[in-house]
Amino acid sequence: MILGNLDRPDKFRFLALTSDAPGITTISFINATPSLAAMDVYLGEQTLILGANYSDMSEPQEFLSGTYDISVYPVEANRDEIDPLTGTQLIANPGEE
Repeated sequence: MILGNLDRPDKFRFLALTSDAPGITTISFINATPSLAAMDVYLGEQTLILGANYSDMSEPQEFLSGTYDISVYPVEANRDEIDPLTGTQLIANPGEE
């Protein structure tokens, strides 16, 4: 989940949950930022959701436990040409890496 205000992208917050399944976590993304227009969200190189408007949620996806980089871009942005709007590292199931 991403929370924050477009005027202060440095203050965006990401919330993460862990799973009870050893070695595997299920990750979904929800845009909880009403001031941010649609966005594309990536976990590493894998797409979580494209064109996520306020309150849109991605389908749950399973990943191995570990550390991943989450990046948020404007819709249809060329990731090779611009920096993300915001991003963070997500530790999926801490302690199982």
